[in-house]
This record gives sequence, structure tokens and C-alpha cells, in this order.
Amino acid sequence: MKQLQIDLEDLCIAMDRVPGPDLRWYLDAQTGKTILVTSEYDPAEVDGPSLDEISSLPERYLAVPPAEERHLLEDMQAFARALPDVRLRESLEIALSGPRPHRRFKNVLEHLPEELKAWQAFKRARLLARAREWLSGKGIVVGPTGEV
Repeated sequence: MKQLQIDLEDLCIAMDRVPGPDLRWYLDAQTGKTILVTSEYDPAEVDGPSLDEISSLPERYLAVPPAEERHLLEDMQAFARALPDVRLRESLEIALSGPRPHRRFKNVLEHLPEELKAWQAFKRARLLARAREWLSGKGIVVGPTGEV
């Protein structure tokens, strides 16, 4: 396993995005830096690699996988199941069983600041675990200063 100093917060932001052609993230497997490529990407402005470098060196510039709908839904379901408050748990389960479950889930929590904070911490922990798992699959382990 290769040890790299990686900003896990940046990597989690990259992994939590909605996939799209105009927004791509890469991890430089040599430096540990995340690279955001948009339609306005200018390597000179960010002291980054050119698009040709990124596309010609896929073993160095690893495409960061975008969020998967199923992961977010699984996270929300796991969070709801773990709640000790039966009424809140049932409200979230009902929200998740209907159309637009993400919106309905957020609507339930938006007026409950403590529970919303707990959800955000839970989601962050799950994202960190997925990030570490992805890195491990690429033969990379986070160095001591990359800890979050």
C-alpha cells in the first residue's frame, strides 16, 4: 500500500457530488491532491496538470467516483433505523418510502437542528468510510497528516 497525505475533506466533497460531464474530480496518486475539472478549467490558474496529462495518465490521475443514489438512500435508511426516537424514526421511514425520498427526508429534519446535526455527522462518517475504501482499492492509505 502506498501512503499519501490526502485531504479527506476534499475527497469527500468530490465523492458527494452529483455526476455530470461539466464537473469531474481526480486524485493525483503521486501528490495526494484533488483536482476539480470544470468546463472553465485552466491548469495555469491552479498550477495543475493539463487535460491532456490527466487523460493520458489514468494511473496517476484517478477519476474520483461520484455519489451514487443508492449510497445516499442506504445512509438515510441506516440513520433512521438507528434513531432511538420512535416517532422520528417512523416519520423518516415514511419519508423514505415515498416519491422524492431525499427531499422528504430533509424536510423532516429541517426543523430539528440537533437531529440534522446528527444526520450530517452520520453522513460524513459514511462518506469518510467510502473514501477510505475507495483509496484502499487503489492501493493507497491515508498518511498521518491526512487524518480527519
